[in-house]
Amino acid sequence: MTATLVDMMKTKPFSINVDGGIDNDLKKMYPLCVRIFHVNREKFVSDFLMCSSSSATAESIFSKFHETLTKHNIDWQRCVGFSVDNTSVNLGTTNSIMTRVLAKNESVYFLGCPCHIIHNCANHSSNALSKATKFYIGDLLCGYFLLA
Repeated sequence: MTATLVDMMKTKPFSINVDGGIDNDLKKMYPLCVRIFHVNREKFVSDFLMCSSSSATAESIFSKFHETLTKHNIDWQRCVGFSVDNTSVNLGTTNSIMTRVLAKNESVYFLGCPCHIIHNCANHSSNALSKATKFYIGDLLCGYFLLA
């Protein structure tokens, strides 16, 4: 499917979702999950392009993303969306993967990871509840699991 995916990415809009993967202390894998409309199947499909980086800086990670697309002659202008987790290396306002992608195509829509957003919201809410009422959600959950 990768050859077909690359051919479609050269002519159709696509979005990318990425999160750092396997880390063996030497290289970190960054699977680029590409979402694109497959005309023959009449539906959206997902497939992976793989790249890796030996450094975790925005510059080096983006460089590998760019190298992967360039190797296949895929233009950043076809990218319409990019989803990453909410770290500053990904979504920072001055030196991030987001700022580097937007320098290639200012129309790309960026989305932080909804799971991280929900986790952060729940964490801050439970901390505020604990501070205001001295009721600790963690104690309730531990008690529940002990009784279960």
